[in-house]
Amino acid sequence: MKTQCYSYSKLSMYRQCPRRYFYRWVEKTKPIVIPQSVELFLGLRLHEAMRFLYQHHADGLMPTLDEVVAAFNARWDEVWSDAIDLGAKGHTAASIKAVGERAVRDYFARRQPFEDERTVGLEQPVSLWLDAAGLVDQWVDAEAERKTAVAALRAVEARIAAIKDGLTLVAEQEGLAKFFGDRGEVAVTVKDELIPPRKTHEPEKAAELEEALRASPWWQEVSALDRHAVKQMLGGHSAVRSELLSILVSAAVSARDIKLRLRSLIRRDGTLVDVNILLGHAPCVE
Repeated sequence: MKTQCYSYSKLSMYRQCPRRYFYRWVEKTKPIVIPQSVELFLGLRLHEAMRFLYQHHADGLMPTLDEVVAAFNARWDEVWSDAIDLGAKGHTAASIKAVGERAVRDYFARRQPFEDERTVGLEQPVSLWLDAAGLVDQWVDAEAERKTAVAALRAVEARIAAIKDGLTLVAEQEGLAKFFGDRGEVAVTVKDELIPPRKTHEPEKAAELEEALRASPWWQEVSALDRHAVKQMLGGHSAVRSELLSILVSAAVSARDIKLRLRSLIRRDGTLVDVNILLGHAPCVE
């Protein structure tokens, strides 16, 4: 078996783009080399010429124009390659180089004698404070508010769940159909039903049901039915053959579904609904 070595760079590439990792390390496809454009090459050489100029200026050794041009030409000749893409405009290496030389001379002529300039740094990181940066802080504040609101909502939902559990327990124990408070009421709906056994919860009963159905003439009819469909069949006795119904009922599990419905007694204007009228009793009149 071939041992695979996974470096940090490989794992990082896979996290960023699994497809790129596949081509690079599995297929080992050679990367497509895109030639450098002459425009980019010229820009880099001008950048280096300006760095030469201002580095000497910062050191108190102001170079002459000829020295800056010479630095530009020397760097051009050092790194020029025939692989540089000259484009389709009929340019030549010599013509583009002449453009660069002219740019250096024009810049030097406009800025000399450089007496009013002070070089404080070369290629230093610069951060700009924009008015739009205030939106970033607003987002940070809004995100904090959102997290606080989500936490508060979860706490409220937990309280509601606990309240509903308490009401359900009392309703089941006492057989109550309604609860009344000063500002609302809760209606209780209880429904007893038969549901097919679940393989995860009632595996033995589920196996018995499947075995009985396989032995019956209706296996092809019910084998593809899901839990919801079988539940509907159990609820609709008249639509199911008596023998099939008996098989389903014998294996079904009895379940009680208790639903709670909250109704507020506060009107839109903030007043309470008259509880006597709500219960169907006439108010007392003296």
